[in-house]
Amino acid sequence: MAARVHLYGQSHAHYLTKNIYRRARVFDSDRFKLKLIATRSDLRDELGFRIFGYVVMPEHCHLLIWPGGLADPSQITQKLSERTANFILRALRSNLSYSWCRRMRARFELPVTLHSRTTGCGREADMI
Repeated sequence: MAARVHLYGQSHAHYLTKNIYRRARVFDSDRFKLKLIATRSDLRDELGFRIFGYVVMPEHCHLLIWPGGLADPSQITQKLSERTANFILRALRSNLSYSWCRRMRARFELPVTLHSRTTGCGREADMI
């Protein structure tokens, strides 16, 4: 199967939407909302793209950007998500004494799945 090709033109705007995992309402917190906005501004300076508009909703955000030559929209979204998520997770981990942080942190836990494995004769072995 051939790799999917993304064609990003430098001569048009891009509308980006970023959803939060499990639609957690992290941007109800002003601290997290301001961090997203600050990170977006830092990335704008670092990667040379223009921002025409943005909206921050409780569980997602929208950006209307014009990419520069240093990064395509996919890279911009990835860096914004990574930096913001790292900040949010660090803040939640360091404030587990607050029930709000414990509940929010629990929303980000990955589901545990059990996989069966087969032995050499084809029968299922114990669950891992």
